[in-house]
Amino acid sequence: MYLSTIIDIDKILEDGEITVVNYALELGMCEATAFELFFSLSFNNAVVGRPGTEFTRLPHYYYIDEFPILLHSDQEQLFTMFRQYNVSNMVDTAPSARWSMPQTTAV
Repeated sequence: MYLSTIIDIDKILEDGEITVVNYALELGMCEATAFELFFSLSFNNAVVGRPGTEFTRLPHYYYIDEFPILLHSDQEQLFTMFRQYNVSNMVDTAPSARWSMPQTTAV
């Protein structure tokens, strides 16, 4: 399948449109992860380039499905930064078995 239309993320953010991205885990982890990371980079660049202030920008909702698969250290910084650009982040963390958090010991 070839994409016949260019997706303009800047216009989507400006017009307050809804963005749904399915990165199709059934096609393989490598392909799905690569596509989601590519989309995330493109989306992040569009978000930080939005004109206006946090009070004048239209709100946008960014939903990430299967978040534990895509979890990386830079994501926390993006969540904090996106608030300034009026972008709300929602993530699906189920199933929790995919989380590979280091074990801590109480002192």
